[in-house]
Amino acid sequence: MCRRLITVYLNSSMDTMAVLCNAVAQSNATAIFQAAHGLKSSSAMFGDRRLADSLKQLEAAGQSGMLEPLEAPMASAELEYDLFSRALQDRLSESAA
Repeated sequence: MCRRLITVYLNSSMDTMAVLCNAVAQSNATAIFQAAHGLKSSSAMFGDRRLADSLKQLEAAGQSGMLEPLEAPMASAELEYDLFSRALQDRLSESAA
């Protein structure tokens, strides 16, 4: 995978995860939907189906306005994002060596 694409994904996804976390904390349905939708799509393009599935739950909650409970899907998304971003960072480190 292209180093530049991975770097762009990592930078933008980090920001989007922060927006999503804040939106969930503030129960902002529109922001949850927008952040989850965008990150779901880009994560799926990079092949992370587990992260995309977690984000799909959050996206649906944001779209419907049914925001309770979001703790489990948000925790799942954070865990999957952490695992995937570490794997991509490792890939960047390996290709630089």
